[in-house]
Amino acid sequence: MKKCIQCGAEALELTTFEHTIEAAGRTFTATLPTLRCGKCGETYTSDADLERAELAAAKTLADSGEVSGATFRAMRHALGFNVKALAEVLGVAPETIPRGARRARRRPPRPAGRLCVAHARRDRTPAAAATPPLPAP
Repeated sequence: MKKCIQCGAEALELTTFEHTIEAAGRTFTATLPTLRCGKCGETYTSDADLERAELAAAKTLADSGEVSGATFRAMRHALGFNVKALAEVLGVAPETIPRGARRARRRPPRPAGRLCVAHARRDRTPAAAATPPLPAP
């Protein structure tokens, strides 16, 4: 980017800003690179940097071992899945996703385990990330 979209000035400088993410009742802060207009103060941050910050927050939640509907929703959101797409990837009915997210259990619900598998594969296309059904507990 060479010009400020807001005012048209060409005085963009590289700086950083603190980006705050609220997820599952917790607050995460990431320092991200940004371009700032020296004339009007408008800032520009890349979508890729914002996505990486959300994924880092989701990974911290996953690593914490907390099992709750809010954690599940935050991870689903960070991975960019809507309910229908995630259900297809996990091989479950769409109504299973919100039901699993509403229940906090001592062990992860099956959709949460499959969400981890989908994330590990790092491919968000339903056909490529589909996993075989897990055996019944």
